[in-house]
Amino acid sequence: MIQQRVCLRAHNTLRLASTASHYCQVTTTDELHEAATYASQQGLPLVLLGQGSNVVLPRHLNALVVHIALRGVSLVESALGTQVTAAAGESWDSLVQATVSKGLWGLENLSLIPGTVGAAPIQNIGAYGVEVKDHLLQLHALNLENGEVETLSGADCNFGYRDSLFKGAYRGRFAVLDCTFNLSYEAAPMLEYGGLKKILARPEIVSPQCVRDAVCQLRMAKLPDPSTVPNAGSFFKNPIVSEAQASAIEAKFPQLVSFKTDSGRKLAAGWMIDNAGLKGIHRGEVGVYHKQALVLTSSGSADAGQLKKLVEEIQQSVAERFGVLLEVEPQWYNEDGTVQS
Repeated sequence: MIQQRVCLRAHNTLRLASTASHYCQVTTTDELHEAATYASQQGLPLVLLGQGSNVVLPRHLNALVVHIALRGVSLVESALGTQVTAAAGESWDSLVQATVSKGLWGLENLSLIPGTVGAAPIQNIGAYGVEVKDHLLQLHALNLENGEVETLSGADCNFGYRDSLFKGAYRGRFAVLDCTFNLSYEAAPMLEYGGLKKILARPEIVSPQCVRDAVCQLRMAKLPDPSTVPNAGSFFKNPIVSEAQASAIEAKFPQLVSFKTDSGRKLAAGWMIDNAGLKGIHRGEVGVYHKQALVLTSSGSADAGQLKKLVEEIQQSVAERFGVLLEVEPQWYNEDGTVQS
C-alpha cells in the first residue's frame, strides 16, 4: 500500500528529519515490481531503503521510498563449497552470526556492520581486511527498467573500494533481491589487522566465532551503536593517493597512518580528522564522535542541512592541512531523489 507524507526519521540511522512524499514496504519481488511500476506511472523517482544505515536523507524527499523487507536464508552444499543465500531485507549482522554459528568461514570479519544484505554489495562493505566482493558468488536483482530478474556474478558487479556498478553506470537500474556467498568449513582466518592480532594471539586455535567476538569487541570499543547514538558508521572514505603525495604528507606529519594498496597509499581519514583537531567537536545537533573521528553523530533532532555544514567544515580543514579532499561514504540524497556525486 502506498502511503503519502511519511516521516522517515525512524528509517535512517542518523535519525535525520525527513519526510517522503510517497512510501511503501515490500516483502516480495512482485510487490517491488508493482512499486516500481507505480513510481514510473506517477513520474516519481524511486528510492530504495534497507535499514537506512548508509544514507543521508533530505528534509523533504519527493520520491517513492521503498523499504525492502524481503526475507529468507538458505544453505546449499556443492562441489564449489557451501553457498549461503540471503534475501535482501535480512539483517547483515544476523546473517554473519548465522554463518559463524554453523562454523563457516568468510564473513566473520564483517561482524556488527549495520544494514541489510541487499545493501552490502552496493557499498561493497568491508572491515578488517575483508570485503563483500571476496565471498560474493552471485546475486539476483530486479531490473527496474524492464521488470526482469537478472543474475549477476561477483565479477559482473565491478567492485571497488566502497564501490560497485550499482553506484556507477547502473545507479538506479537494479534492486538487489538476494545474495549468495561462497563460504567454507576449512579454517581461513584473516587476522592481518593489528587489533585482531593482539586479541587472537594464537591463530592456530581460532574459530569463526572467536574472530567474530574479537571484531565485535574492537568495534564496540570505538564505534557507537546507532540505536543509542544516531550515526551512519564511517562517514568518510579513506583517501587513496600516490606514493609521492603520501610521502610528501608524511614528511610534514611523520605520524601519518597509511596503508599500501595496489594503486598507491590509503590514508587514514579518521587520523587526519583527529589531527586537524576536530575529534569530539559538536556543532549544534551534530558532531564528531569522541572515540572515532570517522563517525559523525546526530542528536536525533538534526536535519541534512546541519550535517552538511559540519561535513564541509571537516573537508575544508583536512584539505587545508593535508591537501587531501575527503569523500563522503554514505549516499546523500537530494530532494528530487537523485544522489549527490
